[in-house]
Amino acid sequence: MSKLQTGEKYGCVEILRHKLCEFKNKRGLKGSYKRGKYEVKCSKCNKKRWMEKCKITICPEYCSETCKKKFNYSIVPKHKYQVKIGDTFGRLIVIENPTYKYSQSRKSRVQICKVQCACEDGKIFTTYCRYLKQRVVHSCGCAKTNPICWLAKNGQKKCFGCERILDIQNFGKHSKCKDGYNPRCIECARDKQLKLSYGISLKDYNSILDSQEYKCKICGKKREEFEIVGKKLFVDHCHKTGKVRGILCTKCNTGIGMFDDSIENLEAAISYLKENSA
Repeated sequence: MSKLQTGEKYGCVEILRHKLCEFKNKRGLKGSYKRGKYEVKCSKCNKKRWMEKCKITICPEYCSETCKKKFNYSIVPKHKYQVKIGDTFGRLIVIENPTYKYSQSRKSRVQICKVQCACEDGKIFTTYCRYLKQRVVHSCGCAKTNPICWLAKNGQKKCFGCERILDIQNFGKHSKCKDGYNPRCIECARDKQLKLSYGISLKDYNSILDSQEYKCKICGKKREEFEIVGKKLFVDHCHKTGKVRGILCTKCNTGIGMFDDSIENLEAAISYLKENSA
């Protein structure tokens, strides 16, 4: 088998030196056979590493998977927290497109997204897109000196979602918050829950209710009848596609779920009731 010469280039790697490595066979005996390895230097990541001849002779574009992820931007996946120029988060506005890179310190190779923002006070700084989306950062620090804080004060509280100052009655209870109230008002909390669970907003929910005349879509009972008992209407959706089908009461929503959303099971139940009706 021909040996590769030092100084030769194959793809992005250049051969520096050759070394014979001893390996154990299946019985665990040393020196049973020898395999040559080559120390190469990558022209892209500028790092040295050991590679086998079979991997060098194919003229690789990247010396390793790490090098491929770092320099091949076409394979960079879509980031979870997407932001664009002009987006506002509290007192901040995004002024530049975000930059993406892979973290060097973690083994999982987590993708990091940073963006440059401008505060209402005129200060420009860089922060993580994740912090903006999760509302961890909403100012350059000037909001801490602002007299209007997020905690309840004098029977009023500032909503973390819509940033309106509302009476304390518009907030739900939350045991883990310092003031004992949810950081979002009831409307914003409901809107967030609907978006996370079903992908619709509170405005979409109200429009569906309005089209159903504020009734259950199956039994036709009005919403007021359930509110007296302390119950509410639920969003019914397809568990396979996630599409919202309508808004139902507790019994109708549970009944469809018990029949596994199957039309055949429901038709069989209808025929069974017709046959055995007195």
